[in-house]
Amino acid sequence: MFERTRYNWATTKVEASLKFDIDVPGEWLERAKFVLATDEFFDEALRIKKRQGCDWFEAISTNADEVINALHRNRESASSGVYFGVVSAAAGAAVMAKMLTPEQARQFLVAKQDAWDEGDVGTSEEEPAAIYEEAALEAMEKNGWSDDDLQQVRQDISQWTLGQAKELAVHFGIADGMDHDPWELNPLVQAGIYSAKVRLLEEMIDDLREAIGDSEHELAGVNGFHVMTLTTIFKGAATRQIELAEAVYSVTDLEWRPELAKNVHFFANNLYRLDVSDGELRDGLIAQLRGMP
Repeated sequence: MFERTRYNWATTKVEASLKFDIDVPGEWLERAKFVLATDEFFDEALRIKKRQGCDWFEAISTNADEVINALHRNRESASSGVYFGVVSAAAGAAVMAKMLTPEQARQFLVAKQDAWDEGDVGTSEEEPAAIYEEAALEAMEKNGWSDDDLQQVRQDISQWTLGQAKELAVHFGIADGMDHDPWELNPLVQAGIYSAKVRLLEEMIDDLREAIGDSEHELAGVNGFHVMTLTTIFKGAATRQIELAEAVYSVTDLEWRPELAKNVHFFANNLYRLDVSDGELRDGLIAQLRGMP
């Protein structure tokens, strides 16, 4: 009940952004409200929120992107009403999560409408999904990933685009020095996010000593074994993202240099450029830890 209440608060903000920031047509706003109100969309957004340790806006955006991809794969049977509702929800949530500006969100919606009208909402061989999938399979073969490892990576890459990678280059102040399309920034920044979470989890291990016997401590009731387990999981996830970045270089015919992996530390220590604070990450991690069985 508590989670649904917080989710409903977040969707209200998304709907307000669609109406006042992005200024979508009233019909699209109503379709977005319908999609966001469904139990199925809420349940999946909650699963993503717990898995990624993110806030509701990012969870809604990620979930919407995954639904859009599913609708792309089932174009013939997909409902246009549902499609425009989901893409609107994705745009509003991305603005609230500060992943897109209102103007970029409007451009996103126009592009999605044009693609639907032209009947071309699938993924071509030259688009990001194909490139990252090819890189993931190459990294799996080279580094001995398990099927579970591959599926986890696929969950991350399902929401990536080249436009997002270019935005990351701008946010981190490295766009001017780029001499190629920065496909690799998506996995490297994701590795940075995982690395930042590892750092915070390692700090929590020390903080747990203070929580003993203090029912008011923010870590009261958190299982130390869960903290260590999650630390190991995120360390592995960060490593796989670096391996994916190397494979991205390979499939885009660029030469990988081992020192590029060191950029992960820069991204991990400068997430504030994406309006992501240690406090927000820590709160998300604590919520994730409390939800572990």
